[in-house]
Amino acid sequence: MIFNSKEDVHDFYNRYAQHVGFGTKIRGTCKNDRGEVTRHILACVREGKCDTSKERKSRKRVSSRCNCKASITARVMEDGLWYLTSVNLEHNHVVSPSMIKFFRSNRKGSGRGKRKLEENDPVELPNPKSFLTFVKSMGGIETLSSKKRDKKYNIESSRRLSLGEGDIAALCLYFMYAQKQNSNFFHLEDIDDEGYLRNVFWADARSRALHRYFSDVVSFETTYLTNKYVMPLVMFVGVNHHGQSVLLGCGLLSSETIDNFEWLFTTWLTCMSGRVPGAIIIDECPYIQVAVSKVFPTSIYRVCLCDIMKKVPEKLGAYKDYEQIVWTLKNVVYDSLRVDEFEPSWCQMIEKFGLQENEWLRSLFEIRSKWVPAYVKNFFCAGVSSLQAR
Repeated sequence: MIFNSKEDVHDFYNRYAQHVGFGTKIRGTCKNDRGEVTRHILACVREGKCDTSKERKSRKRVSSRCNCKASITARVMEDGLWYLTSVNLEHNHVVSPSMIKFFRSNRKGSGRGKRKLEENDPVELPNPKSFLTFVKSMGGIETLSSKKRDKKYNIESSRRLSLGEGDIAALCLYFMYAQKQNSNFFHLEDIDDEGYLRNVFWADARSRALHRYFSDVVSFETTYLTNKYVMPLVMFVGVNHHGQSVLLGCGLLSSETIDNFEWLFTTWLTCMSGRVPGAIIIDECPYIQVAVSKVFPTSIYRVCLCDIMKKVPEKLGAYKDYEQIVWTLKNVVYDSLRVDEFEPSWCQMIEKFGLQENEWLRSLFEIRSKWVPAYVKNFFCAGVSSLQAR
């Protein structure tokens, strides 16, 4: 698993401990020559043995330490992110969620994780042997955060990644397997301040290698966000020297917002060692356009014509002259060879069918230089539009 900071590692392990039923402590840290922490070790509070060799003048207390080996180790890598390098979840003592109120780490909390876990929480877990057991038992990473059950504290579903039962566990299992098979597998999870899973990105070693050679034109596919499958899947697709589509990375988004798209594009750029695509083809979505302009300011972007034409029935289907409007629209778009032909023809169509109040057509005209063939005919797209049409 990957985290943005050691505080995030600490918060995650504390939330895990709250649900399982044990206390945590910092067992040790390592620093570099500049005094920066490079390794962080968290352990069960019952780690270690009681030192009975020294005589104490004060009253002796019964020690709870029993040499428990449960711990995790996180290291910061060259990319500035924290990776779990060692995980041991085996406890040599009984753990129980009902005991969490007695542990200092769970009473005080940590950083953003200062939230009280209800003492009467009905969830009980056996001693887990892997994070997947925990994730699956709790219904996914998005449920790790302990929260009051009152409805007023519920977070809107649009802020969380919406997946089916067991999907999160399957995703984690795939990430672990893929990273074990090839260390160049990349994945990153976006978790909000409440501990809910918001967005996910991943790219295997093959996708990262292909990007080096086939990133001249990249298509950002959001088909699964809008079609009948109702899946929050997005894809970065390139075209190889045979004209075939090649996958350059995938993501899961909780919602279509500027912030989510910015996070995804920035993560993809980081994964690909900062190599910016020469051009990117996107859907007709204002949020995507804003995010692309911010993250890829030097890239040329074009709005997919196929995506626009697919929306015609939805946007214009209510007009009584619908068939004539569609026929005229296609003639104006496809048959105009020059800009000075397209613009007057478009205005005549709007006037003829009384479409002055149609906001969709108005917005399309404002970005006409990004999608109309007369404007982009000299734009090299590597056949991406034709591939999307299939």
